[in-house]
Amino acid sequence: MTDPAGLDAAADELYAIDPAGFVARRTELVKLARAAKDRPLAQAIGSLRRPTLGAWYLNLAVRDRLTSLVALLKLADQLADAQDQRDAARLKQLTAERPSLERRVLRDLTAHLATRGISTTPAALEEVRTTLRAALSDRDAAQQVAAGRLTKPLQYGTFTDDDLSSALAAMLGGAATPGAASGDASGDVEAPVEPEEDRDQDSPGEHVSDEGAETDSATVAEEDDEEERELREARAAFESAQRALAQASAKRDLTTARRDVVRTEAALRSAQTKQKRAEARVRELTAQLEAAQADASAAAADAASAGEVLADAQERVSAAEELLRD
Repeated sequence: MTDPAGLDAAADELYAIDPAGFVARRTELVKLARAAKDRPLAQAIGSLRRPTLGAWYLNLAVRDRLTSLVALLKLADQLADAQDQRDAARLKQLTAERPSLERRVLRDLTAHLATRGISTTPAALEEVRTTLRAALSDRDAAQQVAAGRLTKPLQYGTFTDDDLSSALAAMLGGAATPGAASGDASGDVEAPVEPEEDRDQDSPGEHVSDEGAETDSATVAEEDDEEERELREARAAFESAQRALAQASAKRDLTTARRDVVRTEAALRSAQTKQKRAEARVRELTAQLEAAQADASAAAADAASAGEVLADAQERVSAAEELLRD
């Protein structure tokens, strides 16, 4: 079973360092886990993916609690609540805050990274922008950003024009929404309907007032329709650009992965060649050792035989010397 504390510590460290050093440090942590006989932890650490630059920027911002990013994540939570509650007025109010807050986060993040000695790139900042918009559109995406362990940019989320239109339709159709009722807390009490005959007897001044209200309502409706149309067109353009960016990012990731595979295969072949050379050298040295041991054994046998010959010769010399003395 994987040690959660060990994995959390490894993840916190890896997602805080420059992606250029991610793979090397991950390899070191895997080796340490294996040395500690913790294979599940080693496997879990090995499965952690290297983040893109944009994901790393946001991971650092989360760890350093960048003020504007904290505010954006709070706004994301408020938007999700308003959408769940189908509060059209609240949705419209909060949505208006999105663009300026996105720009503020990008500006603050660039300045913050500069204080760390990190130069941002346009492509990575576009990843950040994409992820911020996803976080503002989807609660799960916002939670992923807040975790500080992103590995790639997140895509545009679930908030659509249909959601806003549905909320507006529910509100205009008399469905109970937060804040829909002003005079009664339950929102169930309807205003009394004035009979047609009573309305016909109203004064001319009142008719003028009603016509003015109808004109104002029509103007507001036309303005809302125009805003919604522009919003749909802007979102369509953005989503098209986002798809193109995602495809380019996928191709870039694939190219990087292929390069990693090529480098790994080359390193493996080099290691295998060195292993074969070492094994051949071991065999050579083993043969030389065996030959030397055989030579030593033969020399020992020769020395023993020579000793016997020497002793025999010495005995004969002694015998001869005794004969000469006699």
